[in-house]
Amino acid sequence: MTHLRKLAVLALLIAAGMLSTAAVSGWQLSSQDVRSAYFLGQRNGDQSLRDFLATYERKLPASSSGPQVLSVEFSTPYHQVVERSRRALSYSSQQAQQDYLANRDRILVTANVSLPLARVYTVGQSRIWDQFDLRLVQNGRQINPHQLSRELVYSHGEDATLVGFILRAEFSTHQVARGPVTVEVITAEKNTVTAHFDLTRLK
Repeated sequence: MTHLRKLAVLALLIAAGMLSTAAVSGWQLSSQDVRSAYFLGQRNGDQSLRDFLATYERKLPASSSGPQVLSVEFSTPYHQVVERSRRALSYSSQQAQQDYLANRDRILVTANVSLPLARVYTVGQSRIWDQFDLRLVQNGRQINPHQLSRELVYSHGEDATLVGFILRAEFSTHQVARGPVTVEVITAEKNTVTAHFDLTRLK
């Protein structure tokens, strides 16, 4: 390898390292940030909390038939601290800090999908939920999740029926930069449902 080629490879490695560091540093929270998120999550019933949560969710228009993607949620590390504080019982700011440190490099994206009531779905039959996929697109780059799971949702009562499912995708802060991003949900029919987020406006 020539000297110039070695320098070029070294420059690329340094640039890649800087981009990775930039992506991570854009999501890092200080201890004060975590405390702020914790106390926001404690304000159950408060309008400020409802307004905050609404900015991380996109409601989608109804489709004419078939499974319908109802909403998409983009959960940043800050949003996750708020949600853990909001949902947990007997939760302290110290626990919030520990939980953040254990999950600080994680970004979560979820999509809620409704199934038509006229059609009966069973776990051992069509498994249409396995035919759905989720990914991100940012700056022309497709980003696939590290992990994609599916949670089935049933109606309440004795005659509980399958009414939908939740796609849960996990990404790393190393993959996603601050800036516009599009969430793409690919349906069983290979149609693409999109939701747009400006990550510079989300904490």
